[in-house]
Amino acid sequence: MQMKQFTLCYSLVALFLGNSLAQGPDNRPTFEVASVKPAVLAPGDTPGKSCTGGPGTSTPDNFRCSCSPLAAVLVRAYNIEFTHLRGPDWVFWTPNCYDIAAKVPSGTSKEQFQVMLQNLLSDRFHLLVHRETKILPSYTLSVSKAGPRLRAHPSTSASESSSHDARNSGSLPTRGQPGTLTWIDTHLRLTADDLDLKSLAGLLSRVVQAPVVDETGLVGGYDFILNFAAPEFMTGGQSYRSGTNEEAFPEIFAVLREELGLNLTKKNVPRDLIVVDQANKVPTEN
Repeated sequence: MQMKQFTLCYSLVALFLGNSLAQGPDNRPTFEVASVKPAVLAPGDTPGKSCTGGPGTSTPDNFRCSCSPLAAVLVRAYNIEFTHLRGPDWVFWTPNCYDIAAKVPSGTSKEQFQVMLQNLLSDRFHLLVHRETKILPSYTLSVSKAGPRLRAHPSTSASESSSHDARNSGSLPTRGQPGTLTWIDTHLRLTADDLDLKSLAGLLSRVVQAPVVDETGLVGGYDFILNFAAPEFMTGGQSYRSGTNEEAFPEIFAVLREELGLNLTKKNVPRDLIVVDQANKVPTEN
């Protein structure tokens, strides 16, 4: 009787180990095909692009990143906000970007897709991360004491509206993109065409690398073009394009206050983070 019980227990342990081994490194969820290559951000292109495709999108079987910094890929892989990611500065540098193309197996769930992307980053960048909670800055967007200096979006088309200030001249976003961030020589340009302030707060969070909450109480869409210095974490402390006659641009805080009559105020709050412990700048070959 004891021998039969031992045999039964041994069989159950063997079955358990067999199932565990089936989920081992050689059987991790992976893409059917994946390509990861370093890329170069062109002047005038949109910095810090997010990735497109995958489960839950119009192209569930195809995932693509075009000149995306590693931070943008990590945000998708771990289903977090950009402001909940920490790591080496180069992970966030906009000129340091990558082209990624992956074929997603049909029927893959969002959760499975995230694991596939995490595994891809682990394989190609030797990525190691951990989770932790820290007290970090957060910002509120509010109206300054002098009042707002915002121009409401007109009912006419952008081409029929009045021209902008010469310093802020430039093209408005294409239809369907009320707000964009672009590189202009050595600085950033935030262009708004019928942009509401909640969406502005979302764009600003990418600039200050922290959550931004709209507390202006203002509704509706607005038109403006702001030129300001790129934050150091995006550039690695260097100008995107060097030159002898570079114009010095103010930081986003001063530009918002002086041109839009808005303030960004900092406060410290607890935040759950994904922290990058290790990652290679150059991915392994495809």
